[in-house]
Amino acid sequence: WEEMTREATEMRVKLRRCLQRMTQRQLASAFFDWVEVVDATKEWEAKLSKCQRFVSTMLRKGLHESFARWEEMSREAVKMRVRLRRCLQRMTQRQLASAFYDWADKVVAKKEWEAKL
Repeated sequence: WEEMTREATEMRVKLRRCLQRMTQRQLASAFFDWVEVVDATKEWEAKLSKCQRFVSTMLRKGLHESFARWEEMSREAVKMRVRLRRCLQRMTQRQLASAFYDWADKVVAKKEWEAKL
């Protein structure tokens, strides 16, 4: 009976150790799986962050180029307005000068005509 009790106790100890090893392996495996998932998530987040920075840089570059084009077109529009105003002033001055010279010629012609009378 004593031997049977000792064997039963040894079997319980062996069984407990075996179960502990199996449990530790499962825990270790679960832990390593978790570490792997965390590392993969960090790697994914790093790649995503890099992509976001790239897209953000491209958008800012596009906005800057658009603003630069708008600024250039605005300056060109101002230059064109100034040129148009000057051109119109010249045309107006020519018309005024032509009208004045026509009037002056008519005054001279009228004086000559009156002098002949």
